[in-house]
Amino acid sequence: YAEKGKLESELYTSRSGCSSPGGRNVLDINLAWGRLEKCEHDREMALRGHLQRLEKLEQLAGTFDKKYSMRESWLMQNRSVVNDENFSSSSIDNVEAAIKKLDALAAYVETHQDKIDNIASMADDLEKGGFHDAERIMLCKGRILRLWGGLQDMIKRKKEKLMRCMQLSILLQGMTDIIDSINETK
Repeated sequence: YAEKGKLESELYTSRSGCSSPGGRNVLDINLAWGRLEKCEHDREMALRGHLQRLEKLEQLAGTFDKKYSMRESWLMQNRSVVNDENFSSSSIDNVEAAIKKLDALAAYVETHQDKIDNIASMADDLEKGGFHDAERIMLCKGRILRLWGGLQDMIKRKKEKLMRCMQLSILLQGMTDIIDSINETK
């Protein structure tokens, strides 16, 4: 028993020498260390989540830029198609063909509404996500929407112009028929 008592005494002495000056024991230090590791892990997970979110925003921005470029080019090409043809002095058949062509173009253009909406939605998502270049993205969105609205207005104005041209051609054809009829009766 004497040896056992001596060992317990030495153990107590060694443990009391290990205690911190602030009165903390090993258990308190281990608990604090565990909390520190948990906080560190939570922070690491938060940083990884933030990094993944930023990577997704970068990927979305890359997709936006590609689609923006394609849609801008497509809109400019279709604007030039609408502007190209002039039917002010054409026959009724040519004007009718132009109206049909314009109607087909208008139907084709309208099928792209969802693609324009998709670009606008991507821009909004990038802005809401706090993308670092959101200002440029929103300017691009505004340009696409202006080009889209402009193309639709151009088609509408061109259709109105062609309809007036058609009415004028019909009127001129009627006048030509009347003049020919008068000349035949003479």
